[in-house]
Amino acid sequence: MEPGEMLDGRYRLIDPLGEGGFGVVWKAFDEHMRRNVAVKVLTRTEQPGHEKAEVRFWQEAITAGGLSHPHIVTVHEFGRTQHNGSRQDFLVMELLGGRSLSQILTAGPLPTRQALRWARQICAALQAAHTAGVIHRDIKPQNVMVDEGTDTLKVVDFGIAKSAAFSLNLTMTGEVIGTVNYMAPERAAEGPVDARSDLYSLGCVLYELLTGNPPFTDPDAAPLIVLYRHLHQPPPAPRATHPELPEEADRLVLDLLAKDPGRRPADAAAVCARLAALASEVERPLTVLISGAPGADRQAILLHRLQEAVRTGDKGRADTARNLLRGVVSDHIRTLGSGSPQTLEARLQLAHFTSDAGGFEQARDRAAKLMTRCSLVLGPEHPLTLRARIQHVHSTNYALRPDLARNLCPPLIADCTATLGPDAAETLEARVHYADVLHSAGAHAEARDLSAILISHCARVLGAGHPLTLSARMQHALSTDGAGEDGRAKELFSSLVTDCVAARGQDARITLEIHACVSVYNSAADPSSALDTVGLLLSDCLRVLGPVAPITLVTRLGQAVAIARLASPQEGVTRLAALTADCAAAHGPDSALSLLFRKFTADFHGSSGYSAQARDLLKPLAADCARVLGPDASFTAEVQASLKEWTQAAPRRGLLDWLKGL
Repeated sequence: MEPGEMLDGRYRLIDPLGEGGFGVVWKAFDEHMRRNVAVKVLTRTEQPGHEKAEVRFWQEAITAGGLSHPHIVTVHEFGRTQHNGSRQDFLVMELLGGRSLSQILTAGPLPTRQALRWARQICAALQAAHTAGVIHRDIKPQNVMVDEGTDTLKVVDFGIAKSAAFSLNLTMTGEVIGTVNYMAPERAAEGPVDARSDLYSLGCVLYELLTGNPPFTDPDAAPLIVLYRHLHQPPPAPRATHPELPEEADRLVLDLLAKDPGRRPADAAAVCARLAALASEVERPLTVLISGAPGADRQAILLHRLQEAVRTGDKGRADTARNLLRGVVSDHIRTLGSGSPQTLEARLQLAHFTSDAGGFEQARDRAAKLMTRCSLVLGPEHPLTLRARIQHVHSTNYALRPDLARNLCPPLIADCTATLGPDAAETLEARVHYADVLHSAGAHAEARDLSAILISHCARVLGAGHPLTLSARMQHALSTDGAGEDGRAKELFSSLVTDCVAARGQDARITLEIHACVSVYNSAADPSSALDTVGLLLSDCLRVLGPVAPITLVTRLGQAVAIARLASPQEGVTRLAALTADCAAAHGPDSALSLLFRKFTADFHGSSGYSAQARDLLKPLAADCARVLGPDASFTAEVQASLKEWTQAAPRRGLLDWLKGL
């Protein structure tokens, strides 16, 4: 066929766009619809395999023609006509502009945020195909077209796709079709193939987007060697060569590249959710800068400062991040205005790291004002509005008002689910906070049951090593202990610490937080084995988080309890008094942390046999709680109950029993 010829009396061929073993793709003009299209024309030959190529061609037409999705190429028509006396099969598709992803990758890896964004579009296409019963079986950069003007990707070439609508096997025994650099192990081994094979190929593509090469790249290796590596060799971690990549990106890629399909994410929907959650971390704030727009340079500078502050906080220095963000927020308001989405994002980050630094009351107030502002500017269903509400619930709970936070959670979860879906990271985060609130409010059995459900849900959607999954596991262990299941709780705590270190690293904030929680539990239950561990943990907290971070202070609490159990109650009392004084000096005498440590110190006196001292400490504390939190606050009621207990000089409880009652 030549340029200018008419096909089927309707499609005028303009230029060839590409050629494969059995077909040529042309740019053509549809004379009926008056639009440019792409026409794939099957090349007729006598070479072996042509009969199956013809069947595959029609199968591609029917398979792709039955899919309708923004990230899948649209098939307009397929048919058969006579051309120059011979039969001609053809397929008409939308004409895609731009370049293939493989052409773009010749320049090297993409920026992380762009790689995640594009991978999510490919994953969305796979989700739609898999829902329709279609497995692509040839996901690779060459089969993804990119319109860089609109930042839109489309998956093409369903020529070897497997569809539930077709039972015909078009592959001979020993014949493996596809591209070896992106081929799942079960396909190379001629094993059963399902949607998870496409997810493996997606993992190979994401690996290349992040690093510049597929996982088993070797230009000198024969295809069989590459297949062997897919089957038997573990893929190198992307961070091994690109340490700047987020740890969660590393985990997602390696999960997708699991040899056993059963160890990969369950489906494309779960991968899309994990990509969205990871993007929300990498791309904070989610603000698109328009090159050349008025103030773009100032906005870019502010964005850089905001991102630097967030990175500082994510590394554990919440106090430093909070101080940086105060200035960042002020400059955002002055430069971009109070209603700018980037300004609102900066305010949310300030509330978040204020809470992480121990300023729960200030964080609660900031979040309350912010969610009202976001609702007015962006709307009540905007993700930023919902995130502000999540922060408000979290801070309210840790400001010693779980009674208030408990009522806020159900409508928040309902709104997140309705707007973002049940698998959205925001929805899962709201539910994890709800379990935390229930535990704080004393509903331990309810918190235990909810967190048990959340563990599997978070692991399926976000991965076993995601901070939300680990937080759900910590909450499950705490509430299991609160429900009276001591032995089971000990098992949960032990495995959690090991898994957290393996997944996040020794210095990650979530690791230190879980370690600190477990240290208090173990210091009372098994002080001799806990003392050395808590000493090492305290060194890590001081190094990573600083001396007055809440997690550091809780670790000091665990150390004081262990020393009291092994040495003398008086030594524990002395250490707790110093801890309470340091907390008040750093966070203020009326802070939630100070009130909490004052109650702990008073109860410790009472449980150690010093009931008179406990009463003397609790009387002013009860008055301060009523003044700061309100007389109806649940924590105020707890302080008053402790005051009544030690005033009545009840028989002294053992320290372990007392700790479990907190």
